[in-house]
Amino acid sequence: MDILNGYGASIEYDGVVVRLIAGKVQAKIWKTDAVAFPVEDIITLGYRRANPFVNGQLKFTTIRPADAYAALGRGMFDFVPDNGLVIHWRRKDQAAFGALHEELASKVDPADEERKRTLSIQVRAEYAAAREAAIKQAGAQRPDDSGPAR
Repeated sequence: MDILNGYGASIEYDGVVVRLIAGKVQAKIWKTDAVAFPVEDIITLGYRRANPFVNGQLKFTTIRPADAYAALGRGMFDFVPDNGLVIHWRRKDQAAFGALHEELASKVDPADEERKRTLSIQVRAEYAAAREAAIKQAGAQRPDDSGPAR
């Protein structure tokens, strides 16, 4: 599929992987140029049609934290806001994004949501522990307040 240009970000879907490509402002929010994840990792797919008053919205809830999917070339544990996997579009692009939503929704099995949410809790806990260990190993621990009292 071609790249669909949203408002501030673009989306590309090849049938297996969803790739969100950030614009200038979105890149600052995500702290990366792109986030890619397999369609099988989607737990829920939020969708809001564009209308004359608000832009359309496609929101992804995924098994792994958003920063785990960030493009290569960054530190593994650089932070991407977990609620930031959202792409907006204008009303004139409604048909293209509506078709993409239908295609993605056909690949996301609602009956599998509970299993994916359970897996997500486990994966996110492991990821948080690995992130904490990496931070400690890098020496980026919080200052120790156990010094002498004044």
